[in-house]
Amino acid sequence: MIRILLVSVLTVSGLMLSAPAHAQAVTVQVQPSPARAGEPVELTLTIAVPDCLGSQSFPVQRVGQEVRIDFTINTVGGICGTPPPDVFRRIPLGSFQPGNYTVIARGTNLANAAVLGPATAGLIV
Repeated sequence: MIRILLVSVLTVSGLMLSAPAHAQAVTVQVQPSPARAGEPVELTLTIAVPDCLGSQSFPVQRVGQEVRIDFTINTVGGICGTPPPDVFRRIPLGSFQPGNYTVIARGTNLANAAVLGPATAGLIV
């Protein structure tokens, strides 16, 4: 499992400080891995978001040995928990022929243009 925390850098009187950029982290996990040829595979995607979630899209595209999930989410204000719950999605990737694959998940929060990821995971079939 890989976890990426997006960080912005602030300059205050010549000092460099690191601060979380909306504290949005992306975690991905491919299951099963290793997988058997023809066996269905899915991606578990978790996104830590600072607000309630509105619209979302998780399209899957295969290009050679890469599987890309270029997703979008749209956070909205409101009360949905303290802290707001993580976005947790299981995304079917289909079945694969024998080989080594790289799964890449990256996205955008439409509410604030925050870039989410990329997060990668390997898949062996």
